[in-house]
Amino acid sequence: MAASMLSAAISPGQTEVRLWAVLTLQPDWTSVFTGETVTLRCQVQGAGDTDWRYRWYRGETQVHQTDSSTRDEGRYTISSDSYYHSGDYTCEGVRSGNPSHSDRSSPVTLTVSGVRPQPVLTVSPLGQIFEGDSVTLHCEVTGASTGWRYYWYRAGQSRAGLDYVLYNARWVYLQPLSDSSRAGGNFTISAVTGTHRGLYWCRAERGDAPYYTQYSGAVTLTVSELFSRPTLTVSPAGSVWEGETVTLQCDTEAHRADTQLSYTFTRDTETLRAAAAQSQHIVPAVTRGDSGLYQCEAQAEGTSVKRWSDAVWVTVSEGRPAATLTVEPPWRQLYALEPVSLRCGLSGAPTGWTYRWYRDGSPTAVSQTDGHTMTGDRLSITAVSVSDGGQYQCEGMRGSKSFVSQRSDGLNLSISELLPRVSLTVDPPRVQHFTGSVVTLKCGGPGGSAGWTVKRYTKGQVEPGCSSHREETTADGCVIRYTSESDSGVYWCQSGAERSSAVTLRVTGGTERQGVATQPAGGAPHHPWRVSVCVKA
Repeated sequence: MAASMLSAAISPGQTEVRLWAVLTLQPDWTSVFTGETVTLRCQVQGAGDTDWRYRWYRGETQVHQTDSSTRDEGRYTISSDSYYHSGDYTCEGVRSGNPSHSDRSSPVTLTVSGVRPQPVLTVSPLGQIFEGDSVTLHCEVTGASTGWRYYWYRAGQSRAGLDYVLYNARWVYLQPLSDSSRAGGNFTISAVTGTHRGLYWCRAERGDAPYYTQYSGAVTLTVSELFSRPTLTVSPAGSVWEGETVTLQCDTEAHRADTQLSYTFTRDTETLRAAAAQSQHIVPAVTRGDSGLYQCEAQAEGTSVKRWSDAVWVTVSEGRPAATLTVEPPWRQLYALEPVSLRCGLSGAPTGWTYRWYRDGSPTAVSQTDGHTMTGDRLSITAVSVSDGGQYQCEGMRGSKSFVSQRSDGLNLSISELLPRVSLTVDPPRVQHFTGSVVTLKCGGPGGSAGWTVKRYTKGQVEPGCSSHREETTADGCVIRYTSESDSGVYWCQSGAERSSAVTLRVTGGTERQGVATQPAGGAPHHPWRVSVCVKA
């Protein structure tokens, strides 16, 4: 290394000292852009700086001071680079002493580009990015240039002092990311959230009087939801009574296969159960003190991604609910072969209940048979007989039948085998009818039909049976010209407090064909009938 700075060649009778000039760039950028400033510094090694003057060359041509360049004590500054400043530069030192000049320096190549560079912005990792992932925005000025500092921006709201770019034929304001000035080309978001979605740009600068690149092209950061917002389901739903077991179920959908979730349950913001992998929490034998607002939180293991469910209000009532038994149609005096339904209800319209019915105080519940069907809260008897008479009660059960309501008050049904004075006949004589058909309803009996009208029970209401605009009233009833499903119900003839046996009409969509039926729809039940077999389309 010493030989590269100073060497002595001894010839007979004299000593010659040879000095070398060394040329450096400040900053040390060999690739620059139009408008940047660069300084060439020349130093004669090992001889000090005293009395030296310097000559500058580009190629073999000596360069002189111009409007865009200055020379000062071993420095040649090009303050506004343009493409004609490109070339191989050398320098040498000269003086009046001995030796009078140095050897010329080794060349330094300076390349000046006329186009302001545009950095390239990329996002990693590639592919789908989920909440909680680490994301890196990488900004790079391509080529041989060095010494850049980088800045990152995202689309923001219009505000004084913000720069803007044209994107998809509209101006977009650029909001600088906090603490985004980096010597390296990476800006890392350690755990992205949905708030990081959007458009991003970057730009680079270098030099003391900063030279800025263009803005990069925009990249879109898309952040996928790691899992959906949880839904809290409380079972039983609605009103809850003391002693019942309440189940809290927190449900969510993970959108990435390897997502492991933990669940926390709270009541009135106090933790009922700390985070655990089970999505269900059971509160046994609740008391009134368990009333309150319940929520659950789901969190992805190993991340800060968490979501709360909506709050669900749970009210725990004192004691047990009381069952209420009603009869539909609202008659407790029935004729043989009439239809009847016994409906069991509970206060507060609770859900999740099953029901049992009892007759005459028996500890054994009424069984379901062909003529006695139990659907939901109803016990339906298709055609009552004298043996169906008696006092009925009901009760509700839920929670694997471990919680039972209070039994209802008794309701007495009386079944008469006597035939009423008037009967309602239906033509065609069947229970099942289809939309668009013609049905005739007629009141008749030995005493005539004067003073008798057709009534109907449907949707919990007693109403006139022949009041629709599709119905033609006759002296003894009416004709339904074009049946619809709304014509379904229980029909009978009534005069004051006296009534006929009731008949069920059930109207559904479909078609029919002629055939033989086994059950009449009304009137004297023992008469032969011409009937149709109905086939649903």
